[in-house]
Formats: sequence, structure tokens, C-alpha cells
Amino acid sequence: MSDRAGESHRRMAREVSIQPKALGAALPLLLDAAAMLAVENTRPVWITGADARTAGLCVAGLFRDGGFDVRPTFAADILWHNAPRPGETLIALSHGGRTRRTIEALAVARTRRARTIALTTDAESPLARLAEQVLLLPLPARTDTHPAALGMMMTVLALAVLARTPQETCADAIDRLDQAYAPFAREAAPVAAGLKADGRCVFLATGPALGLADYGANLARRAGVDAMALEAESATHCAAHAFRAGDHAVLLGDGSAADARTAALGAGLRRLGLSVSRAGFSPANRLAALFEAALWCQLLSLTLATRRGTDLAGPHDGVAAEVQREWLAWEAP
Repeated sequence: MSDRAGESHRRMAREVSIQPKALGAALPLLLDAAAMLAVENTRPVWITGADARTAGLCVAGLFRDGGFDVRPTFAADILWHNAPRPGETLIALSHGGRTRRTIEALAVARTRRARTIALTTDAESPLARLAEQVLLLPLPARTDTHPAALGMMMTVLALAVLARTPQETCADAIDRLDQAYAPFAREAAPVAAGLKADGRCVFLATGPALGLADYGANLARRAGVDAMALEAESATHCAAHAFRAGDHAVLLGDGSAADARTAALGAGLRRLGLSVSRAGFSPANRLAALFEAALWCQLLSLTLATRRGTDLAGPHDGVAAEVQREWLAWEAP
């Protein structure tokens, strides 16, 4: 294992372990900010940005519980397909506030006279300067030493309070997250040990929890494992070719009634020769379900990366890094 790989594991492990404390400290600040912003539920609320498919999608159930017509979408959809209308609200997510496509999408929303809110860590970032209002996430500046862990959780919490999730529900979810850490860390070890070198991780979910499946698959790929996210009902139509013996299936829920469909796949997956884990099936507190599912994805990927000596930081040089920089620098016409 390289020194850089080991450092990426230590940094991520520390970030994952401090999440309950950091979220608990941030909750009063986020509640105050959400009260000042007072997002209305009488008109559609759009969520976009690099995290729209993960954090934005997985909180959709919380927004719907609060009476919102919520529309998580990619920035590209707003640029070229379907943008907010006058009087609607766009919440744009970017930790650093410099994601080009998110800034461009927010600019389009402003020209269409939609209300714009930036969720970012930097009040002086281009995204924050362009938005009408800003909700600052109480996070340190992001680095590329490891995948976003606390950043994901903090974004979910911020969106939850904007969706009018009660303070006591948020506090309970944070407590449950703290309690889940030790048992999840123990459970991740045998799962990682049992996955063969060519074994894949398949993350299955339905509805808003599909955002968690995407998050888990992205983390597993950073850990050096072939991984994919599948919608649970769609997976029932491709059992013959989507799964293979020796893979590991991760069933993820968001505390909704649809979780029963995802959970029902477990027995069949085992018959197909897959090992199975599950997280996020807490209907009593949907935010707690989201936190627990995300935590399982974090600890599983960290354990896999540690066993395999994988650098979680990802490419900083070489062709892949060069191509990524070129793609991110492209400006929408």
C-alpha cells in the first residue's frame, strides 16, 4: 500500500467517525438558516448540482412529507431540457461553489425569474455570488484526499431542514447515526473479506433511495471495486444477466413503503449465490434511514479500500485526470 493510499484511508476514517458530532453542532445553525430562507411548498422546488443524483434525490421523500413538489434534476436538464418557471425555487448544490454546470444552471433559473438558493461552503464563491440567497454549509474546504463523507451527510441534513423536517426528528437521526457506527464497522469487515478480487458490488434501491445506491456505487468504485446501482424493480427483469455468484448485493432503503420491494429481493439474491447486506430500513425516522444507509456505504467502501490498498483520492495526474479537467472546463453554449 502506498503512503498516499494509507493517508486517504486515515482521512476518510476520521471524517466518517466525527459525523454525528459535526452534524449535531451544525443542526442549530442550519435550522436558523432554514427559518430565514422559509422555502415555500406552494410552488415546485428544484434541486440541482453535482449531488443532485445522490443527496438531492434521496431527500425527495422528506420534501414530499413536507408537502413539497420537489424535482431533483441534473444541471444539464435545466440547461437544455426543462428549467424552473417564474416563482419556483431552485436549490443549487456545490460544496466549493465552483462547479461550472451548476453555476450555469443557476444562471438560467435567474433569467427565468425563479428564486435561487445556493448550498455551499464558500460565501465568496461564484455560485454564492450569483444566487439570490445562500445557505452556508458548516464544513471545511473540500480536498480530493478521499470521497465526500461528511459533506454528503451535511448536505442531506441541510436539505432536510429546508424540507421542514422537525428538529427532534433531525436530532434523533443524528443519535441513531452515532449508535450505528460501531456495529456497521464490525459488519463491514467480513463483507469486504468475503468479496473476491473480481467480485462486484451491486447497490439496489427504489424511489428516493436510488440516490443512496448511486452514492454507494460511486464510493465502491473509488475503493477499486467494480460496482453498479440498479433500481430494485428493474432488477427483477434482468436476474439472468445482471447478477453473478460471488457478487455482493447492498439493499438500501429510505424508510418509505417502497422499501418492502427492495427487501424482498434478498432471498432470491442469496439463491443466485450473492452475499447480501442491507441498511436504511427505518420507517420510524426517514432521515435516520438515509443517514444509516449512507454510513453503511461509507464504511463498506473504506473497509474495501483498506483491504485492497486502494488510493481513495482518485487520479491527480495521467490521462484520466487530464480528460476529467477538460470535461469540467467545457462551457455551455
